Amino acid sequence: MPNPAVARPSGSSVVFVGAATIDSIALVGEFPTPDDRVVAEDLIFAGVGPAATAAVTAARLGVTAAFVGTVGDDADGER
Repeated sequence: MPNPAVARPSGSSVVFVGAATIDSIALVGEFPTPDDRVVAEDLIFAGVGPAATAAVTAARLGVTAAFVGTVGDDADGER
């Protein structure tokens, strides 16, 4: 949904170029202290990367946005 508070030229669009990456996010019940270990309660994989994140942010602000990027030839790239 476009944000009416953001002024932009009519019909403007942006293409973001970068690498697509995967973040592995471990959910823990408590933060470990130095030299401590905790067991993760869940593991989440999220598609990210600076250009991809910027494209999503721009789109949420109402800008027509596209992302062009590379994907690695590994297990994460197959997801």
